[in-house]
Amino acid sequence: MVEIIPTIAAVIGLGSSMSAASKQNKAGQIGKQRYETQAEQERIKYSFEANKARMQTAEIIRRGNEQMASANAGSYAMGVDPSSFGFVINTQLLSPLVNDIIVSDVNAQLAEKSGQAQFEDLMLAGQQAALSGGVAALGTAASGFMNFASLAPFTPTSRSIAPGGNY
Repeated sequence: MVEIIPTIAAVIGLGSSMSAASKQNKAGQIGKQRYETQAEQERIKYSFEANKARMQTAEIIRRGNEQMASANAGSYAMGVDPSSFGFVINTQLLSPLVNDIIVSDVNAQLAEKSGQAQFEDLMLAGQQAALSGGVAALGTAASGFMNFASLAPFTPTSRSIAPGGNY
């Protein structure tokens, strides 16, 4: 009866270690899910920012069309051919318009690229969280088995049945 108490204690310790290992693995999986959710949120946020920049580009183009129409109408109203104001139209209307369109388009592209980079970083962080949870679980399980092996009083009681053995 006295010999069974250390065995029971070793089994309880092993069970406790296996439970802790399972919880560490689960924590790693939960961390991965959290990072994946955050990655999707970042992708949506940056997608929204890119769409906002595209809408801004469309508004710039609309404003430019209005300005060009106004300049043409004013020229015709004064009886002047609008093509004679080519230099003024290019420097005063088109050049700033093109610059604004380029800046707005670059903003849209930056938002898309930033969102993709954030998404990839967070997905990788999630994979690392799952991996570290699994590694921690493996270490805890191995430690539990080592403790079990060192605490349990196993003594061979069976005899060899090999030829020439004691039986």
